[in-house]
Amino acid sequence: MAPTATPMSLSAESNAKLAAVAVLVSIAVLCDLPEVCVLLGLVTFATMSNQQKKDAREWLDTKTSHRSTAIVGSLGATGLAAVLAVLFVLLAASLSTQLAVIGLSALSYMALYEFGKLEKKSIRSSCQASIGATGLSAWKNRPAAVQLTGDERFCSAAEVPSSPVTGLDREVDQLLKTYSATRLDDATALKFAKLARKCILPIVPEAEITCVANGNLELIGASGSKPEIEMVLTVDPIILAERLKAYFLKGQSRIQKSVDTLQPDLLQKTATKVLSERLTFVKFWRSQFSGPEPMIVLLIPVELGLFKHAIRLNFSVNTPYSLRLAKVLSKEHARTCKLMTVVNSWTRERCVANTSKGQPHAYAWGLMVIYFMRHSSVSQVATEMTNVELFKEFISFYDAWFHGQESPVSLRFTSSVVPSERAACGAPFIEDPFDSCTDVGESMTAEGIERVREELSRANRILVQEGAMLSELLERWAPPSTPTSP
Repeated sequence: MAPTATPMSLSAESNAKLAAVAVLVSIAVLCDLPEVCVLLGLVTFATMSNQQKKDAREWLDTKTSHRSTAIVGSLGATGLAAVLAVLFVLLAASLSTQLAVIGLSALSYMALYEFGKLEKKSIRSSCQASIGATGLSAWKNRPAAVQLTGDERFCSAAEVPSSPVTGLDREVDQLLKTYSATRLDDATALKFAKLARKCILPIVPEAEITCVANGNLELIGASGSKPEIEMVLTVDPIILAERLKAYFLKGQSRIQKSVDTLQPDLLQKTATKVLSERLTFVKFWRSQFSGPEPMIVLLIPVELGLFKHAIRLNFSVNTPYSLRLAKVLSKEHARTCKLMTVVNSWTRERCVANTSKGQPHAYAWGLMVIYFMRHSSVSQVATEMTNVELFKEFISFYDAWFHGQESPVSLRFTSSVVPSERAACGAPFIEDPFDSCTDVGESMTAEGIERVREELSRANRILVQEGAMLSELLERWAPPSTPTSP
């Protein structure tokens, strides 16, 4: 086997630089300027140490041992420190005690500096080694393993199962890992929020831009699906209208807009269109302006360099439900949040959370989970049930409710009075905990309620079967094909 070349601790160019520094140090000593000696020594150490670490890093690309990484990575700095130590000792012995003290202080600083870097590298390597390859649910096609980096895993000892989990429970646990955002996902969303502020704040400086990651971006992207981030711009409608009016009058918009489009009933849609044009780091994907929450879906390309998968960015203006859902998830009990995640995944795959089709919003489904956990028969024993058992009870509870076998026609979290017309039209009144006068289920129509009934019955039928599979439960819904006329 051919010998492997290792990085030299001191190259020819480094020796030349060191000789020059030695000459300057000697001149400084003769002129009785010990401070200059120390300054030149530290500058030389910092410069040459960086170069040696680059050479060592190239050599280490073919190595796998963390111990070899720590030792070889410090060869350049160690060799340089040894040379400087000899130089200082010789000069101090022949000249003065003051120079010896200064040299010893400088060498102590360099030694502590290198020790701190090696300790951080050792901790980082051990953390990365402890993060194993994670699996994704069997109902999603993806590579056999995805190597996670950073602090992707945050799990308390109480959440670690004492015995292996199999079947549907295992698949649901993997689903929760996939659609539970981590701190790394929150940090990625924050980066996109900063980019958006640079684009939008020059037009609407009062705007507040918030980004929320919908799940584990890395795992979702590795599965072949596009991870999603919700971006919501919040600003007072009166201020928004004034800012957009000034923007139109300057003629800076690529699309000619009339001031008439800034009327209260059109302002939200107009602002969503105009301000999405200002996001120069994204590509247009599609738009959804039907329903109570107009939205434009944009695509963040891989070429931007901030994430290794393309990300869908759901951009909207003054739509509070997405932010309130994220806030509810951060405040509720862990079991409730897990059930919310499973329910939202089910409603997304089966297409029963589309407000433009008269169906409940994802936030409405989240409130339905909270109501179920507080008022159903499982409220006292929820902590003893698995995630699958809770989901089965949730489906059974609302399947009976939507089919008229239960008396409640409203979901209330306060003592406010429910409008009587909601019971007459058959749609449930879902009270918003952040605003008791708001009905989160106001977008529901008779057609949307019928779709919800169909999916609840289907899920209930699948879950009671022996050996139920998550792939069948979350099979992507497709609208029935229209028969062609002969």
